[in-house]
Amino acid sequence: MINPIIHSLLLIAVVISPVSIADLYKCIDTNGQITFTDQACIQSGDTFKPKPIMTNYKSISFTQKRVSTKKTGSNKNIKMKSACPFFTSTELRNLRVKQEYKKGMASTEIKKRYGKPNQITSSGNNKEKWEYKDKRFNRAFSFSNGCLTSWKKKAVGKKSKIYTD
Repeated sequence: MINPIIHSLLLIAVVISPVSIADLYKCIDTNGQITFTDQACIQSGDTFKPKPIMTNYKSISFTQKRVSTKKTGSNKNIKMKSACPFFTSTELRNLRVKQEYKKGMASTEIKKRYGKPNQITSSGNNKEKWEYKDKRFNRAFSFSNGCLTSWKKKAVGKKSKIYTD
């Protein structure tokens, strides 16, 4: 049985040891047998370069559009693409924790944070302004096609000496 300390040291040495990059040679002997080695061939052979392996994996694109369903009068769900860019759940969580916003956020994300707005003003061309009023702040969010375009936050009353925003 190998001492656990020696076993650990050997494992660390293998993991940390530098990887040598050398040419690979494909050698063919007189019998036609093929061998691969890191030393140049004595008889016949050539440097061997393996072909790159192509996989069926697809790269993930984060420029996807958010898809929402809309009920029509005939009670059929029709999928409609929104103009809003796709944000990962991690991005949205980080923005929520930092109490920040990003242009292009869907109106549903603002509604998740603050609930139903106190006032909604529509100005045609699918543009809306949502206003939230509470004891500490007045917030206004402007949307175009359901995507955040601008926002304002204003403190109500005297500004606190402790809380600065």
